[in-house]
Amino acid sequence: MKQLASMLAPLRLAPTPGAKHQQASRTVRLGLLASALMGAIVCTGCGTGDPCSLRGVVKFNGELLPEGDVRLDPVNHPEAARASAHIEAGEFEISQSAGMLAGVYRVAVYAVRPTGRKVLTREALNGRKIERIIEEEQYIPERYNRRSKLHIELAPGENEKELILEE
Repeated sequence: MKQLASMLAPLRLAPTPGAKHQQASRTVRLGLLASALMGAIVCTGCGTGDPCSLRGVVKFNGELLPEGDVRLDPVNHPEAARASAHIEAGEFEISQSAGMLAGVYRVAVYAVRPTGRKVLTREALNGRKIERIIEEEQYIPERYNRRSKLHIELAPGENEKELILEE
């Protein structure tokens, strides 16, 4: 509280003689300013959350997802970092160094698999050397990636979650 008083000391205005209503107005404004500063100081820790990490397992149709990617976007704290990780044999890990903070995150999961068809590369379509590659498709439903409504809440410190996705 002493720190707040010392911060506000330079803001005190000297009253002018015969202007009591101006002094009262200044007092009210200083009170509002002090309240706003106290709210900002007190809430500095509220909305930011504490650092956290996440270790997880992803299952699709009851099976571990062989390979893919997971992305977490902060929902309720814009100062937290978006984080992502590669999924290998159904597992992924995001360390605290990724900048995630405790809170709610929107989860998106992506995975591709070969379709068995060979297609032309983009270079071939632009008139360059024709090359055929094996086509891949994103097979995780959009409701788990582009249009995901899947959310998880992370606590401060280490977290473990299992993401169950169904077709």
